[in-house]
Amino acid sequence: MPDHFCVTRQTAEEFMKLFVNRLAYGIQREKPLADGTVPYIKQTRPLEMGVVRMHLNGDLTINLYAINPMGIEAGRSRRGSRTVAPRRPSLDLR
Repeated sequence: MPDHFCVTRQTAEEFMKLFVNRLAYGIQREKPLADGTVPYIKQTRPLEMGVVRMHLNGDLTINLYAINPMGIEAGRSRRGSRTVAPRRPSLDLR
């Protein structure tokens, strides 16, 4: 990992609060495959702050999984209708 980050640790922490539901992620390959696709490679280690900072700096591209497998039913009422999730604070990019 690089020694210098343009994105602050605080900004990366806020990003993680807003967008990271699971620590599972993938990193996009640097070079396309022969068919022109550029797939993501699932990582075996949990997502770390340094990886998020590299992503926000534009040094690499990651994908995040939006659904928390432990909480799929947490957003549903007894009758199966969706409930509204509490609003998360906005990310200040200043």
